[in-house]
Amino acid sequence: MQLDATFINKNYFPINSTVTFVCRPGHTLSKFGQLISTCQENGTWSSVSGSCKKKSCPNPESLDNGRVEILTDILFGSQIEYSCEEGYTLIGDSKRLCEIAGNKVVWSGDVPVCKGSCNAPQQFLTMQLNATFINKNYFPINSTVTFVCRPGHTLSKFGQLISTCQENGTWSSVSGSCKKKSCPNPESLDNGRVEILTDILFGSQIEYSCEEGYTLIGDSKRLCEIAGNKVVWSGDVPVCKVITCVPPPNIQNGEHSDADKDLFSYGETVTYRCDSSVRDRFSLIGSNTIFCDKDGQWNTMPPQCKEVRCEIPQVDNAVPISGFGRSYTYRDTIIFECEKGYILQNNNKITCEADNNWSPALPVCYKEASVPPKEESQGLGPGIIFLIVITIVIALVIITIIIYRQKNRKKGKSATISVDYKASSKQENHSEESRYMVSEN
Repeated sequence: MQLDATFINKNYFPINSTVTFVCRPGHTLSKFGQLISTCQENGTWSSVSGSCKKKSCPNPESLDNGRVEILTDILFGSQIEYSCEEGYTLIGDSKRLCEIAGNKVVWSGDVPVCKGSCNAPQQFLTMQLNATFINKNYFPINSTVTFVCRPGHTLSKFGQLISTCQENGTWSSVSGSCKKKSCPNPESLDNGRVEILTDILFGSQIEYSCEEGYTLIGDSKRLCEIAGNKVVWSGDVPVCKVITCVPPPNIQNGEHSDADKDLFSYGETVTYRCDSSVRDRFSLIGSNTIFCDKDGQWNTMPPQCKEVRCEIPQVDNAVPISGFGRSYTYRDTIIFECEKGYILQNNNKITCEADNNWSPALPVCYKEASVPPKEESQGLGPGIIFLIVITIVIALVIITIIIYRQKNRKKGKSATISVDYKASSKQENHSEESRYMVSEN
């Protein structure tokens, strides 16, 4: 409620004076009468004689093929909500408000209707709704929509892509289909190869790699992507560049071939040699050639030029049969032979190594009658094996003879016992006969 307009602008209210109220818009008296309040002796206002309540909107009418939901009640300021059954679309506002209309309250707007329709068409991977239909939310029965192929796709066959809203509220199959566009065949790669991972259609990839000794400059993968109305391979074609090495290391007291070159390509070799200004002074230790490898490094460390000198070997009771010289340097070899009456114990050939020593150890010549046994036996010699076999055979023969004799002895005893038994039996029989004859007499 609110003060009656008569009293709104007054600012003096004497004792026992009265004011009247009226119900605010959208409200009405709770019961018949006036809304009065009196200024009391103590300067306060008495309680208002009456009250106001919200006006009520009419009961909302039912909705064909849908329903109405009263969210709270149907009093002033409340709302109702409309919805349609499956296969129908709501035409109009889904919510209405109980609002003032003159001296009463009514539901705002108009009653919506539920009309048979289809939901928004489904989305496809290869096609999409034509722009005309993208923002529509009502598709009545028998209405049609058209599709267009998505970027990177094209019609599988000539014609339109159309779908119709059917009587049952579902969409018919689209009259046509789209397929991925194809990128051009990738060009070949010099000194490398191109691998088509799946195919050359929109969204696919190709991969580049180089032959051994080459490195790939550029992207190793390219994607079939959209460019305007067509599809092309992303980026640029990479190139395979030959791997190079910086000049090889210089060595002390030596030099290598192609010393004037700044770069060496994969597989190129250089040859080292030692300083020849002093004849036979330096020896090349290691491989004389190295090559530029696939990682852009030289395949191994360069050789060394060293002054190698081995002492003249002294082998007692032996003479050299090859490799004669007054001095010996790297890789020089000597072959020895023992003098007559002596036997060689170790290897007869020795070589001068990079550490200025002979390898293997110097040979030793022993007199034939005093050849010491070998330190490490690699197994039983054939003579020992023969003696063991003969010993085993003799033992088996002896054992066989003993067993044979024992058997013969047992047979002899058995024969003696049998003869004795027979003789005894004959004597007993003879005695019995004698006894019998005496008795008769």
